[in-house]
Amino acid sequence: MERLLDKTIVLICCGGVLALTAIDAGAVATLCCAIIIAALVEVLREPARIAPGGASPLKKMAAALSDVLPVAWCALALFAPPAVSLTPLALYDLARSRSRVLCVIVAAPLAVALARESEAAGTRDAGSHPLSLVLTICLCAIALLCSLRTSQTIAQRRRNRRERDDLAARAFALEERNRDLIDRQSLEAQVATLSERARIAREIHDSAGHLLTRAVLQVEALRVAHEGEPRVQADFTDVEATLASTLETVRASVHALREDSIDLAGQMRRIAEDITHGTAVGVRADISVDRVPAAVASCLLAIAREAISNALRHSDADLIRVRCLEHPAFFQLIISNNGSGPSEAPAEGMGLASMRERVEALGGHLSAGAAAEALDDPGCTSGFRVFVTIPKPTTEEESRQ
Repeated sequence: MERLLDKTIVLICCGGVLALTAIDAGAVATLCCAIIIAALVEVLREPARIAPGGASPLKKMAAALSDVLPVAWCALALFAPPAVSLTPLALYDLARSRSRVLCVIVAAPLAVALARESEAAGTRDAGSHPLSLVLTICLCAIALLCSLRTSQTIAQRRRNRRERDDLAARAFALEERNRDLIDRQSLEAQVATLSERARIAREIHDSAGHLLTRAVLQVEALRVAHEGEPRVQADFTDVEATLASTLETVRASVHALREDSIDLAGQMRRIAEDITHGTAVGVRADISVDRVPAAVASCLLAIAREAISNALRHSDADLIRVRCLEHPAFFQLIISNNGSGPSEAPAEGMGLASMRERVEALGGHLSAGAAAEALDDPGCTSGFRVFVTIPKPTTEEESRQ
C-alpha cells in the first residue's frame, strides 16, 4: 500500500511537470506508458503472484524484468523528450533494486536526457519550459528518498513480524514447558502422598497388627488356663471377640491404604520416563486400569521396569509402546518396540525368567518374542514384544494376599 501511495504522488507531480512542457497526443501516450510500466513493475515485484511456492526460473525472470523496465524507460528519455518528465517514476523503482550497477548504468542516459532538456529550455524551444527541468530534478531526488524510506519501513515491519513470531514461539515453548513442569510436580506430589500412605500401612501392619495378634493369642491362652471357671472364660471370650474384630478392622484399613497407595498409571509412566531420560527413545503409554490389587500392581510395575530396560540395552528401537488394559476377568500388559527384532527366538535370561516367575506366581501367563501386527501398534510391528496376562484375584485371594 505504501508503494502505491508513493507512486501515485510521484505520478501526479510528474503529470504536472509534463503539463508545463506540452499537452499533445505524444505526451498523453507517454503518460499512459509510464502508468502501465509502473503497474507492471509492481506486479513483477510480487513473486507470490507470479509463481506460488519456492524459488523458480519464472520468479527470477520476473525479478530481472522488473529491473530492466525502469532502465529501458530512462533510455527512452534520450529519444522522447516527454519521457524525461516521467523519469522520477523509473528512479523510484530503480532505488528498490539490489543491484547498484543498474543505478550507475541509468545515470548516463538520464544525464544526457536532462542536458538536452536544459539546452532546449535555455533556447526556449517549443515544448520546453525552464521550470520543468528544475522540477524534474527535484522530483527525481524526492522519488529516490521516498523509495528508500518506504523500503526501510517495509524491512523494519518484516523484522518486527519475525521478532513477534519468534517471541510467540518462545512464549508457546515456555508455556508447554511450564505445563510439563506443573504436571510433573503434581505427579511427584501424588507419588509422595501415596508413598506416605504405604509407609503408614506398613507401620500399622508391623506394630499394631502384631500387638493385636499377640493379645488375641494371650487371651486364648488365658481362656484355656481358666477352663474350670465358666464366668472367667465367658469374659475372656468377649475380650477375644473384641480383639479379633479390632484386628480385622485394622487389617481392612491397612489393605485399603495399601491399595490406595498404588497409582499404577502414574508409577508406570514415571518408571518409563526415568529409564528413558537422557536417551533418544520415546515412550508412548496407554494405561487404562481402575483399581489394581497390590500384588498385581507390584508385578506389573516390575515387569514394565525390566522390559523397558531390556529394550534400551538390547535393541536399536527409538519408540517403546506400553499398554496396560483391564478386562472383565484379567489384567493385560503389552510392551513392544520398533527395533529390528530378533532373527530367531532369544534365549531366556535371568530377567525374562524372573518376569515369568512373577507372573506365574499370580496364575498369569507371559510370552515374549517378535512383535505381531495384530496385537501391537502399527509403529511397533518389527521389534520385540512382551505380552502378560494376569487373572483378577477373587475376594478370598485378595484377603490372603
